[in-house]
Amino acid sequence: SPPPKVFILRLRKLPAIDASGLHGLREFYYRCQKEGTLLLLSGVQPKVNAALHRFGVSTLIGEKHIVSHIDEALKQAPLQLESASSCLKHID
Repeated sequence: SPPPKVFILRLRKLPAIDASGLHGLREFYYRCQKEGTLLLLSGVQPKVNAALHRFGVSTLIGEKHIVSHIDEALKQAPLQLESASSCLKHID
């Protein structure tokens, strides 16, 4: 089956993240990019958010793709897809 257009990774129960977790998240982001899947992170706690910033993962994923709550991610997903689709139409 085709990959999803959007993948929302809920991190609300993740109080901290170590280097191997950050590496895994970075690799998952690259896989999503390769498959054309938009990755959104929701419910990122302060310590995890600090680690994402410190190791450049938030810049890689994009600040606008890291949201505070799943409801915000669910609202943002179609808007982000529409925006990406619009950009592709302009490139064609």
